[in-house]
Amino acid sequence: MGNPLGNVFQSLRARLDKFLSGAVQDDPFYLSNRTIAQKMRSWLSIGIPCLVAIGVVAFALSRRGGAKDVRSDLTPAQLAAKMLPDYSQTVHLAAGDGVNVDEVQVEHSDPPKLIGVARNNTGHVVNSADVVCELLSPRGSRMGAVTAHVGEIAPHMTARFEIEIAQDTAKSAIVSEIHVH
Repeated sequence: MGNPLGNVFQSLRARLDKFLSGAVQDDPFYLSNRTIAQKMRSWLSIGIPCLVAIGVVAFALSRRGGAKDVRSDLTPAQLAAKMLPDYSQTVHLAAGDGVNVDEVQVEHSDPPKLIGVARNNTGHVVNSADVVCELLSPRGSRMGAVTAHVGEIAPHMTARFEIEIAQDTAKSAIVSEIHVH
């Protein structure tokens, strides 16, 4: 003898489950109604292309190779010739009329100054020269240009030059032109 009240609840529960679940579907795409072969086919149609893609990427990465052995029997000159075949060993720079600037810098004093050293590379006296310098900000931006006048420079000697500058935030200077008089 079973519990008549329990049988009623089981019967109501079965009807409610059938109502909520609906009727059995004949649609082959309905997941719970598929055979194992149909389920495997859908998994393989996604899995195989993913495995092929992973294999191609792994193969490509393995073919890249690691760092090559950098040891070589080549001398530095031979290595440079191999790396830069069209590079000429002889580089000629214009002498700038025999006057070069060995040093130029911005001095942060009150007032700020541009100071430098000019060298006479000729065998005769240079009466005067003008050195044009570009002033640069701490970030390397061009702030303007100034011209420093250098007095008489003896042959193969140096002369110091110094001028006050208005750009008090200038960090450095580069020589852009030298005019010999």
